[in-house]
Amino acid sequence: MKTIKLVFAIISLLLTAYLPAYSDNGAAVNIDPLPNTGTYYIIPMGTNDALQPNAATLGQNVFLTEFNRSGMQQWKINRKIDPVTNQPTNRYSIRLAGENEELNFQPHPSVGSAIPIVGLDKVTYELQATQGGVFVKCVERNGDAMYYNRTATFTEPHFGPNDGSPKFIWNFLNINGAGGGVAVAPIDPLPQTGTYFIINNSSHEALQPNAAMVGQNVFLVEFNKGGTQKWAIDRKIDPVTNQPTNRYTIRLAGEIDGLNFEPHPSVGDACPVLGMNKAVFTLEPSVDGLVIKSVDRNGDAMFVFKSGMSEPHFAANDGSPKFRWNFVRTE
Repeated sequence: MKTIKLVFAIISLLLTAYLPAYSDNGAAVNIDPLPNTGTYYIIPMGTNDALQPNAATLGQNVFLTEFNRSGMQQWKINRKIDPVTNQPTNRYSIRLAGENEELNFQPHPSVGSAIPIVGLDKVTYELQATQGGVFVKCVERNGDAMYYNRTATFTEPHFGPNDGSPKFIWNFLNINGAGGGVAVAPIDPLPQTGTYFIINNSSHEALQPNAAMVGQNVFLVEFNKGGTQKWAIDRKIDPVTNQPTNRYTIRLAGEIDGLNFEPHPSVGDACPVLGMNKAVFTLEPSVDGLVIKSVDRNGDAMFVFKSGMSEPHFAANDGSPKFRWNFVRTE
């Protein structure tokens, strides 16, 4: 319960910082999704962990520990300014907050995949906005991105090629709960018509049918970018306004028609199946992903259910990470 309350507290603060707002005349604006210079907690999306060094001394490893708002979890980030345009860029340096300016956050100097350390190198990072947060890419590591890695002993940040999955997505939470962004053109948080992997933000697993045949159950398995993890989604257009809506149909990608993703036709809480029914889903944005609601099931939302294996089920949305999903383009 304590963990759930902390996660909800993080989400409520992030809503102010990252979701669309409206101007006085009703025009939609968006808060710059990249953080400005300031002091932040750095949190993997959908978790209750935060970056924290083993100690505030040079050479110490940086782990992921339970989010507790301590001083050791506070990071000073500096957003670089373009000298020609005088506008903020997507490049940053990161160091441990406090008076010692030499405790920079950097990948391990000799072991590429090992956990980062606090060291003397002022490494440059590029932050790239994505659904639910940002990717943190290291310039000195040829764009390798930071990701959330859980072992039997520790939870660690590592660097590697970005596969677009939720474990690569991070939230920067201002220690004062403020966004500090700037007004920019609105960004549509919903996916467009196309082919995607559909990944749960809690389990980091992807939707995949047992086989590419009508009637087969759809499970959640390890994300591997396989062909049967690719889904063609079609975003419906409002016939009056000619604008995209939040309604979608989903089918298994490929040349075989009729392999539509739909809730189980007779058992409400069972695995979805591939079927002939073009079921309609609504997608709702949240800070840490999308909520997928079934129109046929009166708005019940899809979540990950664990029972020996991972299954997508439908039920009333309780706001927890198991109900959050990411749509990652296959291209």
